[in-house]
Amino acid sequence: MNMKLNSSRTQNAISGGVLFFAVGIYAAVLNLGAGGGGVDAAHVNNIVAAVFYGVFGVTGTFGGSTLNTLGPRYTLMIGAFGYPFYVSGLWYFDYGPAKTSSEVYPIIGGAVVGFSAGLLWTVSNFIAFGYAPEHEKGTFFMIQNSLGGAGALVGAAVVLGVSLNDPTVHVTPQSVYATFLSLMMLGVGLAWFICKPEDVRHEGKPIAVFRHESWWNETKGIAMLFKDVRTLLVVPLLLNCEIPVTLQPTISAYWFNLRTRSLCVFIGAIFEILGFMSMRMILDTEKLSRKARAYLGFAYMFTTLLAAYAGELGWMYTRPSGTFTQTNGVDWTDPGFAGFFVIFQLFQLSVTSVPMFISWLVMTITNEPMRVGRYAGLLKGGTASGIAAFFGVAASGTVSLQHQSIAQFVAQVGSALPVLYYIGKYVTETNYEVEKDVVFIPTHEAEILHLALPADSPRSSHTPISEEVVTDKH
Repeated sequence: MNMKLNSSRTQNAISGGVLFFAVGIYAAVLNLGAGGGGVDAAHVNNIVAAVFYGVFGVTGTFGGSTLNTLGPRYTLMIGAFGYPFYVSGLWYFDYGPAKTSSEVYPIIGGAVVGFSAGLLWTVSNFIAFGYAPEHEKGTFFMIQNSLGGAGALVGAAVVLGVSLNDPTVHVTPQSVYATFLSLMMLGVGLAWFICKPEDVRHEGKPIAVFRHESWWNETKGIAMLFKDVRTLLVVPLLLNCEIPVTLQPTISAYWFNLRTRSLCVFIGAIFEILGFMSMRMILDTEKLSRKARAYLGFAYMFTTLLAAYAGELGWMYTRPSGTFTQTNGVDWTDPGFAGFFVIFQLFQLSVTSVPMFISWLVMTITNEPMRVGRYAGLLKGGTASGIAAFFGVAASGTVSLQHQSIAQFVAQVGSALPVLYYIGKYVTETNYEVEKDVVFIPTHEAEILHLALPADSPRSSHTPISEEVVTDKH
């Protein structure tokens, strides 16, 4: 394997490392219920998260403009910085002088990390899908996000180790916060090793022509995405693909004590990694056409989604009245442990399979770097907007957890159905040899797709490329 710094695989691994230190630790904090602070902190977490994802939705949507203007290195460094700032706010909330006054800091932190997260995820998706050959897009995405899941695994392991022998611990110790902040700052430094896109190589050759546009042209380019019917078909699922992250940590905070929540998140991170691996096996198999892989990926995604909601709704509606209005403090040694623990793991599979599938599906539209960058921002911007809406509902305190679960089920199932039409009508076998800025076709891809080998293909030469704009004929 080529391990040079500027190889596409190395750059993808570096991006995954940033996710490990920034997003992975953040995910552990979120799933613990605002740093493991219990029900009160979980309520604050809903408010903070609504701010976070609301800002994230805007910056994510326009993140492609920033990426295509500043380049991936500086965009990713800015993106990684917001995560330690956010965790410092939760630290202050748990140990500040007064809960009412200390709520301000994490809310500001939510806005800061919302701004930066839109940039971080835009770069990550751009690298995963823009640098990967078509039959490795699932692999690149899996590597990145599995590293993020490994970060959540480490974060949960830290809290689990602290609370393992003491079921009465309810707030994350300060030593854990210090550890989290130190790890997150490593992610900011690691982002420095991201290369300029034009310097990245696959099999020793440039991947594509990378252009730099003005902010105004980038804004117009993003607007053009919404004139494409394919975008309109996938946007509903983009908005709803990760909404379970708004509800599961809150239920966990009401139902489990800290060490059991830590165990739940620890095992959940393992299921998350397994979810990415299983979806990757479907999306990158060379034995099926791209359309067949899309249908099979949809079937897997939809099955995990239905299984998770069937379990949760059945479990919630058999709980005694008042269960989710007070702290239950269930420990893993108690009889009521297994039910929600299993449900949480099912949602970990679902919340990996749905976003991975829809991200891969969107990126069947194009391999051109500029458009990949814009779609990369749209992917996370749309996802964050949907999450923000449901966190807003949770923060209002007017909708029961049971009704939130029903609403999420209806939203996810309903938004998944237009995707079937998209697959049937718009998924093609390949985008190679039809896009002017994709100048290199990897040898293995050419063999799989029965295209001209790179040495014989005019697309892999270094001859001048026309500036003519390619219009979408769909």
